[in-house]
Amino acid sequence: MCSSDLVQRIVSLQESSEPTRMINDSSEIRDALDLINIIDRQRTLPYFQAIQRIDRSETVGWESLGRALTQDGVVPAGPLYFLAERGKVEAALSARFRESSQLCAECRHCWSNSTEQYLFINVHPAELRDDRPLQWLDQYCASPVAGLYRIVVEVPESHVCNTDEMKELVTQIHGRGLRVAYDDFGRGQSRIADLIAAPPDFLKLDRELIGSLGLNPVKHNLVKRSEEHTS
Repeated sequence: MCSSDLVQRIVSLQESSEPTRMINDSSEIRDALDLINIIDRQRTLPYFQAIQRIDRSETVGWESLGRALTQDGVVPAGPLYFLAERGKVEAALSARFRESSQLCAECRHCWSNSTEQYLFINVHPAELRDDRPLQWLDQYCASPVAGLYRIVVEVPESHVCNTDEMKELVTQIHGRGLRVAYDDFGRGQSRIADLIAAPPDFLKLDRELIGSLGLNPVKHNLVKRSEEHTS
């Protein structure tokens, strides 16, 4: 996607909830230009969050996230996705974050030499609305990082709501020799039916769901049933 396309899609909000509104505040224009530079010039930074096994107190993998460099410094992904969604370029931003983390993971200068660790990679819901939602995954599988880690594709909770689509998606990911995780399960539209029809390899439960778990029998039963249907 070229810069002119990004400018048009970010600065002109004709497809947003405010179709007649244009970005004209100086801070908003600067934010939009920052986002253009981040995507067009790949000014993203790798950021990884450790995934630990509590019973052994050991790190078993890493979740690939991202940060970006703007004129105000390093910015987390959240505010950038908020702006990207208004400009309909969240898929492009997600791809940039993933590319940065992939290069870092392939370098391995700061990484363990173990090939037993998991690498969780995120997929934005906007990427799953494309005609070929997993086209990028074929390139990922062909890269060196696929042989260095156990790759886990995190499917966003917002997509875990159509059982037929989920079954097809999980089948395609497993067919590439990768694992699947349902992210933030228990928030919004998540359903046990999806777990039964298309069981993931990992289930990442929403923090609010597991809060005060021992004091809430409904939550406890839901988590127990969810665990039973995880492959």
